[in-house]
Amino acid sequence: LPIISTACPYGPSEILSNNHKYPIKTFSNVIFCKYGILTPPFTENPINSKQVYFEAILHLMNNKKQIDTYKTMGLKRAKAFSVKKMGESYCQIINELARRNLRIC
Repeated sequence: LPIISTACPYGPSEILSNNHKYPIKTFSNVIFCKYGILTPPFTENPINSKQVYFEAILHLMNNKKQIDTYKTMGLKRAKAFSVKKMGESYCQIINELARRNLRIC
């Protein structure tokens, strides 16, 4: 399914887009990212943020082509976080720490 997420300091913005600077700065409108839609956090301006989130949902409901695009791109992005890929990433980090003789725990 297409993803619509609210922003927070780290997480959704890194996953949905691969070209923003992080942590993401304050914004008040929808950001159409490569892998999904990002909306402002509810904490900064709750009424406006909820309205923007609602508008993002309506936008998708009325745009079948974009729904299909985000379905495809979301599935592609999810594969970057498979158990195998994440395990390989952790192994790289552990091996690098061991190579540097750094204590892990």
